[in-house]
Amino acid sequence: MGVPAHKMVLIAASDYFRTMFKTCYKESRCEILVLPGVQPEDLEPIINYFYTGSITINGDNVGSLLSASSFLLLPSLIQGDNKSKSFQIKLMYNLARDNNNIN
Repeated sequence: MGVPAHKMVLIAASDYFRTMFKTCYKESRCEILVLPGVQPEDLEPIINYFYTGSITINGDNVGSLLSASSFLLLPSLIQGDNKSKSFQIKLMYNLARDNNNIN
């Protein structure tokens, strides 16, 4: 499964992609990238986030999105910001962790 994206959008959105495409890594010349640190089901919402600035977060995907966001160096999704729903990742992750500690 692939998720189409423009290289310039990836570069603008992520230090991970900026480093990959602006240096001499072989991936900078590839048409298709394999991202071993990102689950396929998390890639599409993250790429959509790059284009739209919004992402749907729920109890089922919060952990994997947090992990993928960390791997892709996306501080706005890891730390959250008040301009988008991305703030919910940190909040929901903390709530899920706290609920697991209680039970």
